[in-house]
Amino acid sequence: YSVLPDSSRNSDLFNASKILKGYEKIGCDVINVGKLELSGGLSFLLKQKSSSQIPFISANLETEKSHKLIFDPFIIITKEDLQFGIIGLTNLTEVSEDGVIARDYIKEGNKYISKLKNKVDFIILLINSERSSYKKLPQYFPGADIIFTSGSKMLTRPSMKQEENGPFLFSSGREGRYLNKVTLNFLNKNNNKSFINKTYLQSRIKYQKRRLDRYMDKFPNQTYEEAYKGQGDILSIFKESKIEVERMQKELTKKQNNLEFENLPMGSSIIDDLKMLDFVDKALIERKALIKKK
Repeated sequence: YSVLPDSSRNSDLFNASKILKGYEKIGCDVINVGKLELSGGLSFLLKQKSSSQIPFISANLETEKSHKLIFDPFIIITKEDLQFGIIGLTNLTEVSEDGVIARDYIKEGNKYISKLKNKVDFIILLINSERSSYKKLPQYFPGADIIFTSGSKMLTRPSMKQEENGPFLFSSGREGRYLNKVTLNFLNKNNNKSFINKTYLQSRIKYQKRRLDRYMDKFPNQTYEEAYKGQGDILSIFKESKIEVERMQKELTKKQNNLEFENLPMGSSIIDDLKMLDFVDKALIERKALIKKK
């Protein structure tokens, strides 16, 4: 059963199949099944899965009739002698006309985290959920290392508050305009589990310094103690901010594993791969012809 409108269903299904083929061409390790993946109907999705080289995962989607998982709950991928356990979850899918139902995603996520924690070096969650859940996800899944979300238009910025010891959460925003790039730097290979979010700490240091600089804009030749003498609240802000900056700077000087994060804009600065460009151009021509046949 498809929830797509009749007027655009054929072209929408065509788009979905071509996007999947595009993912195969550029190299995609796994797809987490969520609300949009099911919008074309379960039968269409399973047909696409059977013809794709990319694994589809979901740890909490089952059939109402059999109560068995429809997809593998996770996949283990090896990169440079490290094993990554990737678990798929969603909380945006209710009972569908196809009889697809969602188990409690928090319970199922933690169940598979427990199963994988002694088998892999890193646990990554792919979670399709509403934006209001994002702040709580690190608390719901403390055993995860990294969480990537979908389901909203929110774009993670380097300065956004994160749990300093993880799990770290990233969201790539709307319409594929940005690509989340996360780099893991190993400086202490004896402790693969211990990481700091280097980009977040650097961003917070800059923010604190800019904040204090704004307070001093009107007093370029004075110390903050002189400028705000007798104003206890503001003096406390300076003292607390300086202590916090020193703490974060100290963390950054330690020889420990760290994570760096950036959003890569998918705009005109990206040089097109000629083979992929040809693939896209041909797909657009096919889609246009499909629409004309209506």
